[in-house]
Amino acid sequence: MVLFFSKKSPELLKTKLMKLLNYSDMIFYKENGISMSGLKYAHLPYGPVPDHFDMILDKMTADHIVHIEVFYDGAYEKHQVIPECDVPEGILSDAEIDVLNRIYEKFKNFGSAEISDYSHNEKGYNATKTGEIISYAYAMDIELN
Repeated sequence: MVLFFSKKSPELLKTKLMKLLNYSDMIFYKENGISMSGLKYAHLPYGPVPDHFDMILDKMTADHIVHIEVFYDGAYEKHQVIPECDVPEGILSDAEIDVLNRIYEKFKNFGSAEISDYSHNEKGYNATKTGEIISYAYAMDIELN
């Protein structure tokens, strides 16, 4: 999933990636009764993120799958996700690729702040407090029209 989005979005920032993963898992769960990644998502100030996301990204960096490049844009520190390999063939099902493509198309023109703000309107985010896990049951309330 991370490689998929980082390959399609050459300037993908970590904050936006976290929201893309959340929406992909939630929509896949809504349509198939199971998440794509198996990750749990936590309520954090900038929106839902995979629980322990730093460990996940550290492991992906160690395995030369992706790495994070930090750069500064004025007063803002930005963390860009850089892919180091191609998406392996046969790992994602057609149904998973379909959901990833739909999520990409929905949010391709959103910046990190926009997708973060968008995610703050979701019922699952609003029903939880900082640090709490957002139940996949809230996936049923997500509408991405």
